[in-house]
Amino acid sequence: MNFDLLDKLSELLQENRLERAIELAESKLNELPTTEFHKVLDKNLLHLKPNLAIYLETFNNSASNFFKNKPDPKNIGFLEKIFGKKKKVIEFNPNRNLKAVYCEMNGFSINYELWYIDLFAFDFYKGNNLEDLNWLCDFKFKSENSLTITGLEDLQTAFKNYMEDSEKNDENEKKSMEICQLIIILKLQELFKHTFIENKNKQWTEIPMLVTAHDYDMIYKVEK
Repeated sequence: MNFDLLDKLSELLQENRLERAIELAESKLNELPTTEFHKVLDKNLLHLKPNLAIYLETFNNSASNFFKNKPDPKNIGFLEKIFGKKKKVIEFNPNRNLKAVYCEMNGFSINYELWYIDLFAFDFYKGNNLEDLNWLCDFKFKSENSLTITGLEDLQTAFKNYMEDSEKNDENEKKSMEICQLIIILKLQELFKHTFIENKNKQWTEIPMLVTAHDYDMIYKVEK
């Protein structure tokens, strides 16, 4: 992995300079001899904006209802813990609601048959420091269904060929593949940004939303 490029892209995302990050990553890929992974330069995911808006709206409603109607587990079984009784005290916290959403794309480079995203909900937010992401493991609610990523089928084939015929890959192919991975994540983040902009009156655009792919710390906080 080109860690220098990865670090620079992460820095740009933290500065909310997504367009510049895409431009930089694409320029680095353009410096290499053409491979099947260069097809990413002519693609984006903006055709998925309507689908993503519906997906986010549905998830927002489901997660909000979950937090509204489900008691805080810290308040369950309190008397039983203290007195050894089998009674339970259930208290609903009126301030317990949806505070943040995390979007993760699946490990797409090795799972080339299907590319998709899942959403995770939190009743707290600790994303002011995007270098500390351990709290993302403590989600309280997960999307029931995934949203399939379409429009990148040529690249799915490129990753399949790369992984299944690894003995044929040279150094240029490897470098191109690694940069292509970064660009795909950036294009996903671009999709979220434009979806937020076009739906700025929706309640879910007010909630911090962090977007990346599995096993990547190159995270982007979506802002409308």
